[in-house]
Formats: sequence, structure tokens, C-alpha cells
Amino acid sequence: MPRFVLVVALFSISLALRRHSKSKRGKAKIEVQDAAVSRKAEKCDALADLTVEGHDLGEAASQLCRFWPKKFGEFPVDDTQSMAKLFEGSGELFAKIKNMSKAKDAQFCWKKLGMRELLGDESTVKSKYCEKKAFGKCYGTCPDGMKPMTLVGRLAPVCSSACMQSSHQTPCGLGCSTGARTCVRRIHDQFGIALRNLGQIAGYLSGNEDIGKVVDQVLRVVDFALDVVFDVLRVAKTVWKEMPKDKIDMGVLTALYQYVLDEAKTVGKDLGELKSMLSETMDMILELMDGEFDWKEINMDFITETIMKHGESILGAANEFADAFVFPRCAVTSATNPDYDCDGDGYTDCKDWSYGKRSCKNSKDNGGQCEYRYKFGDMRLKNSCRCKK
Repeated sequence: MPRFVLVVALFSISLALRRHSKSKRGKAKIEVQDAAVSRKAEKCDALADLTVEGHDLGEAASQLCRFWPKKFGEFPVDDTQSMAKLFEGSGELFAKIKNMSKAKDAQFCWKKLGMRELLGDESTVKSKYCEKKAFGKCYGTCPDGMKPMTLVGRLAPVCSSACMQSSHQTPCGLGCSTGARTCVRRIHDQFGIALRNLGQIAGYLSGNEDIGKVVDQVLRVVDFALDVVFDVLRVAKTVWKEMPKDKIDMGVLTALYQYVLDEAKTVGKDLGELKSMLSETMDMILELMDGEFDWKEINMDFITETIMKHGESILGAANEFADAFVFPRCAVTSATNPDYDCDGDGYTDCKDWSYGKRSCKNSKDNGGQCEYRYKFGDMRLKNSCRCKK
């Protein structure tokens, strides 16, 4: 009996020692992890005061250090001195970023996208009230200042700004401009996006009832990736030709993000979505940069697929980043189109062509209110039937 008691006692002591040993190892592991987190926090905090050749980069560098995406490894710079050395003599890069921004362009704007009015389920609303059926729903007219969107509007209840009712009155593809000459300069910028991406994006979003908002956001991020990231990377590779790729990517992202932060302060924007999803947004932008780094020509499919792969939840944050660089959205300035609503009562008086008489219906020659007056961007004869002046 005493021997049995002794064996039990020894077994209990052995278990206790094992638990104690495991506990000590667990505590040691946690302490090591805490120490690593603490060292990273200290390193990132030290970057907050970084200023190089008059450029205050501290806020961007510190935040990117803290939220650097894990799949891209450790933050590429270990200390403030190394970061400062990287940005010495980088004036050409900062000048390029500033000149790339089109956010304050007064001559062109991207059409704002929206949705037709939702009237109810297709099965419960009479067909005569449905101007558009999609996704099993019945939709009415577009919001004031908008019209069915070219290309996507045929597939889904998506509307876009009517240029004549916006701050820029000349139709120009996916945007509006202040005149035909401005449009000719800008139409090339959007050619690839319009013809090669809208159909692809619509395919991704087939059945999505929020397609208007998502297409709007995707196009702006595509514009940023196409027009800004590609060109800025090209300059960065010249400025930092002796630097490894990961440091070039980090340097470009730091400079871009600091510009976004500075512009937000100037206009009083809080960047709430971007800051709450900073790591996810940086992940997407770094993936775009990683793919574009060695390109000789732009791969539009890669850009669109990369953006869509990261999902809709990130688009709001990515737009807050891109907004500092891409053209502004058109602002609706009139509830009716003065080209076709002659008395401002909300009804269309013109925009109708008579092929039999070879003239506008309700023509002024017959005592009506309309006349034929072509404007740049008119695609059909009826589009040129406008209220007489």
C-alpha cells in the first residue's frame, strides 16, 4: 500500500512538473511575441518624425510600417536613417506624383453612376410601369440629372450623369468635358477602360443589385492603376535603380500615401474607410505594383482581375486612396436637360426626329419649339433636335 501511494505521488508530481514546464514555455513564447510586437511598434513609431528634403513622410511611413501586409514579408526598412537615405534625391518622384494628380482638373469629370428607381419585384409590378427589368426586379426611371449608361445600361439598371445637366456639358465617352477640344485630349485616356473593361466588370457583377455603385468604384481604381501606378513606378525605377524591388515598391507606396493624406487634410476629408482597411488596401495596391513592375506594356486584364479579386468590401477604401489622383465625378447642376426640356417643366419637348419630313419633330419651322443643332458627341439625329434659342 505505501508503495502504491508513493507511485501515485510521484506520478502527480511528474504531471505537475510537466504542466509547470508547459506553462513556462507558453509564457516564454508569449513574452517573445510581445517583445517582437513591441520592437515593431517602436520601430514604426520612430518613423513618425521622418522628414526628407522638405517632404514630411512620417505619418505615411509610420502607418505603412504598422499595417504592412504579411504576405509581402517584413517592412523593408529597419530604421529612420535607412528610410531617410532611400528618399534623398527623390525630388523627381515627388514632382511626378504631384503632376499625375487629375483630381483638380476643371475641364473634365467622370460621369457619376447611379441606379434606376427600384419599383419592386418583377412579378408584382405591372410591365407597363417597368422601364427596365433585371435581377428579377422592376425598375423605373433614372435619377434627376442621369440617363441609362452606355454599354452597361443595356445589361443592368445603371444610369450615368447626363452631361447637359452637369457641371461639364459636352458628352465625352465615360465622362463629360467643358468642350470638344478637351474631350479629344481625354478620350484616349479612357478608350481602353471603356471598351475592354466595362463588359468584363459587368460579367463579374452579373446579378449584383448594387452594380452601379460597384462599377463606378472599380472604374476609378482601374484609372488609378492604369494612369498613376504604371507611370510612377517607371520614374521610381530610374530614381532608385540600385535599390531592390521591395524597397522601390515600399518607397512608391509611402510617397503616394503621404500625398493622399496631405490632400485629405487640405479638403477636410477624414479617410475613415481607408484607415479602417489600410492593410487590405495596401495589399491590393502592392499586388498591382508587383505585377506592373516589369511591364513594357499595360495589361488591362491583370489590373481588372486583381481589383475584382479583392472583393467589393475593399472598393470604398481603395476609392478614398484613388480620389486624390483621378478625375473628379461630375456634379449634377440641373434637374432637367435645357437642351430638350424647353420650359423647365420636367418633360422632354424635343429630342425626336421625323424621317418622313427629314426634320426635327415639333420643329420651329412648323411653329414648334425645336431646331436641328448638332453638338460634339451626338450619335443620332434625334440627339441634335434641341430647344431653339
